[in-house]
Amino acid sequence: MSQKPNPKEALATLWKRGVLHWKLHDVQKKMYNAIINQRKEITVITSSRRLGKSYLMCILAIEQCLQKPNSIVKYACPKQDMVKKIIKPIMREILKDCPPEYKPEFKTNDKMYIFPNGSQIQIAGTDGGHYQSLRGGYSDLWIVDEAGFCDELKDVVYSVLAPTTDTTDGRGILASTPSARPDHEFITEFVEPNELSQELIKYTIYDNPMMTKQKIKRIIDRYPLGEKDDNFRREYLCEVVIDAEKAVIPEFTEAMQEKCVKEWQRPPFFDGYVSMDIGFNDLTVVLFAYYDFKNALTVIEDEYYINGPELRTDTLAAAIKRKEEQVYTNDMSGEHKPPYLRVSDNNNLILLNDLNYKHNIVFMPTRKDDKDAALNNLRMRIASGKVIINPKCRVLIHHLKSATWNKTRKSYEKSPAAIVKDEYGNSIHIPSGHYDAVDSAVYLIRNIQENKNPYPASYGLAGGDDIFIRDSVDEYDKKYQVFVDMFRPRSSMKRK
Repeated sequence: MSQKPNPKEALATLWKRGVLHWKLHDVQKKMYNAIINQRKEITVITSSRRLGKSYLMCILAIEQCLQKPNSIVKYACPKQDMVKKIIKPIMREILKDCPPEYKPEFKTNDKMYIFPNGSQIQIAGTDGGHYQSLRGGYSDLWIVDEAGFCDELKDVVYSVLAPTTDTTDGRGILASTPSARPDHEFITEFVEPNELSQELIKYTIYDNPMMTKQKIKRIIDRYPLGEKDDNFRREYLCEVVIDAEKAVIPEFTEAMQEKCVKEWQRPPFFDGYVSMDIGFNDLTVVLFAYYDFKNALTVIEDEYYINGPELRTDTLAAAIKRKEEQVYTNDMSGEHKPPYLRVSDNNNLILLNDLNYKHNIVFMPTRKDDKDAALNNLRMRIASGKVIINPKCRVLIHHLKSATWNKTRKSYEKSPAAIVKDEYGNSIHIPSGHYDAVDSAVYLIRNIQENKNPYPASYGLAGGDDIFIRDSVDEYDKKYQVFVDMFRPRSSMKRK
């Protein structure tokens, strides 16, 4: 007759082998398996609040240390005081049934757990540069917990943590609820690229086995707009949502993007406009648009952008000429109509002068007074559906969607580099800047001559032997006179 297994001995064996994922609930186990099975150098996870993400990260760190003597795990979190307030209580909960011979000791001064087998979990906040204490040496695993709220995340990952696994074949994990800012480096550098490659690990409140229907309803009722509330969508559905109070263009919602981001049938007559925001250290963004007089729409057809340090007059001039040839040439007739007006900010008069005299590209300096009113004008036109944006304008779309104010609301936050999809679904890289496409759009809208009618004076009027049109044909340019002479009877051409 076989003896019943001794629970105490079984527990000791599991701790000895470093097998602890039995402590996880069902969804944590799914997340655990997804992490283990995803053989990537950096794994990215977005998780709903109260799903036990930090508990899972601590389990992974302890398992690594127990399974391989002399392992080093580097663990980063947003604030240094999180070590005391969050990480230590979780570790205490996990370790409460750990046999003494395997139990690590916490060194308060060093912010480090040291295991009897020589392994270590080194912990630091990313605030105030504390993460530099994790620099150097090797690691078998590194973790950034609540990565969406960490300072200088790119530097933390690429300069400090990732190099520590170069010789160990180790790996890294970034786990977080989404940032309140959609331009946070966690979103732009890690979440969005992993979404594009379909490798993002994501779990929402509806995946949480600890949440009953009644609990979920109580949480939803907490928010004024329920499930549609931005805060609920971000914290519990892991959606990337901009805070409307911080947004520069809060009207550019996903619903509005569906309405205004599309291709538009170009009218037979229009005035073209080119606007430019010049960046020294940031992006220079040029927008190519026209005004659809009949429908009272500003249609932004294309864009060009170049990083500040790479900006050269000849490169910019060649790009503008190439884009204007593409945008303002009739596909059917091959006729090219130069833009009616080019406008730019005036913070680089030397560049504007060179474009004018060396390349025959004339930009008029735009007014920049009362910027709030000019920005509000752009917002109102977007909200009323009076701006159409071609899907190929990825920088403009990204900047309108992501631009946020700094703390003083006097300027925009710096926009980090981002990876987005082009109109064909390919990934394209957008360099960092200060949401320069927003200002280029402001200059564009500010200078549209809405009352200027680009249509010929008698466009659309009937003609015939018994109809006399008083408008002089001299008001037409030559191409329309030829058209009139061909199709209008000579008797109707006589003047009184």
